[in-house]
Amino acid sequence: MDKATSSYERLEYTRCFVEISAKTPVTKFVHQEIEDGEKVNVDIEYEWLPPRCSKCICFGHVDHQCPTKQLWKQKKIVHAGPHDN
Repeated sequence: MDKATSSYERLEYTRCFVEISAKTPVTKFVHQEIEDGEKVNVDIEYEWLPPRCSKCICFGHVDHQCPTKQLWKQKKIVHAGPHDN
């Protein structure tokens, strides 16, 4: 948590660092225990999230821009001639 939060100078919100992974969805809230032992859910609001591709599971681009996506090409249909068995 940042200095203002840890010193109780700003209590409207807390700034903290959340590590994210491309393998899992981002966390929407965290469980937090407050002074009297009560547990509350605290919503997380991200300042910025990197583009994430669910196809190759990495950051840097989104699904429709994935360089590893498979391009489908129609196969050439070859008909058997009268002499092919």
